[in-house]
Amino acid sequence: MAGSSKTEVLHGLAQDSSIGNHLSRDGTAASAFIEAFRETDDHIVAIIDEANVLEDEMLFLEWAIPRT
Repeated sequence: MAGSSKTEVLHGLAQDSSIGNHLSRDGTAASAFIEAFRETDDHIVAIIDEANVLEDEMLFLEWAIPRT
């Protein structure tokens, strides 16, 4: 993954998983990437090495919490 911002990380995961390929990194809100992941029926497994360098360490916690 290139970058450590929320949008850069989510864009990288979207590209690697072929989910949200239609979303551009520039000008796309992080919430759009999260919504694309939530809408898929596919299972996603991501191993993030050196997660401590992320600008937003809560990124994956908020993504894992289901909407009510």
